[in-house]
Amino acid sequence: MGESYAYTTVKKMYIVLNEYFRYLTQQEILAKNPMNSVPMIKKSNFMAAQNKEDLPTQETVTVFTPEEIEKFKAEAFSRFSNGKLKYRAIIRLAGQVRKIVFQWHTI
Repeated sequence: MGESYAYTTVKKMYIVLNEYFRYLTQQEILAKNPMNSVPMIKKSNFMAAQNKEDLPTQETVTVFTPEEIEKFKAEAFSRFSNGKLKYRAIIRLAGQVRKIVFQWHTI
């Protein structure tokens, strides 16, 4: 995604995902809400990441290098010796989140 989103758009999506997973846990489809461990980014950090605002050094957001991102992607899509994906559930979840984001973005 080369485009930037407004902070309010990101916050709304965060709320939608949190509610979606809360519903899934209430319906006992999931044992635990994965969004419980995902804090919402501070607005000042969000603005700094888009180069719209400067932060003091102690509040600087750490970003992965391109090499670290490639290592992460290689591990995320790695397979067992039998050919099955190691992180199949996470990859499936990422696909569902991508659909939700697309649907939200087209509203």
